[in-house]
Amino acid sequence: MIVAFVLLPGPLAGNSFADHEQLVAAVHQNFVGYWQAGGPSLPPPMQDVVDYWFRYHVFKGLIAALILATLIVIGVRLRRSLTGAALVTAGTAVFALGLLATVTVMANIQGMVAPFGSLFPMLLERPATPQLTDALTQAGRQLAAGGHLSPAVQAMVDEFVRYHAAMAVIAAVLTIVVAGLAAAAWRRFAKRQQRAVIPILWSLLTLAPVVLLIANVSSVADPAPGLLGLVQGGW
Repeated sequence: MIVAFVLLPGPLAGNSFADHEQLVAAVHQNFVGYWQAGGPSLPPPMQDVVDYWFRYHVFKGLIAALILATLIVIGVRLRRSLTGAALVTAGTAVFALGLLATVTVMANIQGMVAPFGSLFPMLLERPATPQLTDALTQAGRQLAAGGHLSPAVQAMVDEFVRYHAAMAVIAAVLTIVVAGLAAAAWRRFAKRQQRAVIPILWSLLTLAPVVLLIANVSSVADPAPGLLGLVQGGW
């Protein structure tokens, strides 16, 4: 299944790019076309890349969700069939893989909701053409100056907001789920059915989605600095 996660999303999405470098080149070239067109609508070549990237995230997210579901089933069975050190060792491995699968599902949902925005980091990959560098420089000047934005930059801001709003919602849901698991673990601890390390672990894990939620809400509330940092070479 892990092999499928790595190899299948591109072909299933109708990959017309031989490798990552060709995809980046297409993003660079078509973003320049988008910028020159003045926005806010994506020209057909850019829209084709965005549509492919959306499908890519759909298939990758589905495969990651299947892996996560499989790991949950394995974890339940391990809990019923193993004890002692064997349970700790196997459970730790499954738990770590489950966290990785969860993060992957979250990232791909975010990519589905805002596929154009999830392509933005590729604009920073090298080599960059002079036309792309000039487009990003102009966008940065508008963002730094504030005030009225061109339709193309405003569309980028809107997509940047959508990108972070998606993760904020995902983080909020995850916070509720993990907090619920922590509460259930503390109830079992109160009944002397498990050691304190498990509820403590779940409680600590609750902090991660809370921090993620706060960071993404901040980006939604004030998107210009974050997008400016992106076009100037940061994310």
